Amino acid sequence: MAALSANDPALQPGFESADTAVQAAAHSEAPPFFVLHGEKDPMVPSAQSRAFSAALRDAGAATVSYAELPNAHHAFDLAATVRSRMVAEAVSDFLGVIYGRRMGARKGSLALSSPPAS
Repeated sequence: MAALSANDPALQPGFESADTAVQAAAHSEAPPFFVLHGEKDPMVPSAQSRAFSAALRDAGAATVSYAELPNAHHAFDLAATVRSRMVAEAVSDFLGVIYGRRMGARKGSLALSSPPAS
């Protein structure tokens, strides 16, 4: 969500007419999302991330994961802590699953032709 510019044309040169509202990302063709939010985030209520995740699911997005981290604040992952290491591992696992699915789908789509009959 960091790249979203709240539909402010000044913040999106070259794609001024694009809908960059968070809600526009919730559609059936949305890419995989792993939404992480600190329970005690004083800047962005965790309810917003829960609602965004629910909107993605309701729109039919194929892969949506949500994790709300107890006692975590905004930017909880900036410091090297046990929690930030565990979150990095969870993100790595998530990306590994997504990559594995994609590679599996590619392998399945490679049709092997039969040798010509002689």
